[in-house]
Amino acid sequence: MNLCSNPTDKLQIYRENFEAAYIQATEAFYWIKAPEYLSMHGVENYMRYADLKLREEEARAQKYLEPNSASMQRLTDCCVKVLVATFKPAILAECPRMIQHNQTDSK
Repeated sequence: MNLCSNPTDKLQIYRENFEAAYIQATEAFYWIKAPEYLSMHGVENYMRYADLKLREEEARAQKYLEPNSASMQRLTDCCVKVLVATFKPAILAECPRMIQHNQTDSK
């Protein structure tokens, strides 16, 4: 018995159910956590936070998402959108001050 409704696309059920729910839950989580962190810790610390979270999500995705699909890229795109693109104006506004005060630590 074949559980896949589309024999030419064996990952359809995975994408429509697990992957979609995984990415939506991740996005919803960061829509709440990211603005909180930014308002409490400022842009400089937020940039470190965002970098750390992007790395953590990539590592988590390697464990839970289908490795030979576009799942990881979809998750990365989602995280970059929420963690970086959403706050781009605040990050860019802070960069000149950080550069002026030699606060350009890449860690």
